[in-house]
Amino acid sequence: MEAGDFDTFARAALARMGVAADEIDLAVMRAAESVYGPDRDALMAADLSGIPREHDLDPSRPPTDVDSR
Repeated sequence: MEAGDFDTFARAALARMGVAADEIDLAVMRAAESVYGPDRDALMAADLSGIPREHDLDPSRPPTDVDSR
């Protein structure tokens, strides 16, 4: 996403929620996007359909190995 496109998108998204963003806010958002954006986009594009789900998902506990039950 180009810097101008990002600024337009960010301002519009925040304005829709009633939040005004100044240049400092946008600079922080641009920095976060440059750090996390590429990995987020790669994760969103990844085909995770071959990875089995954790059937007894409980976020309060560590993952369990289905084979060890």
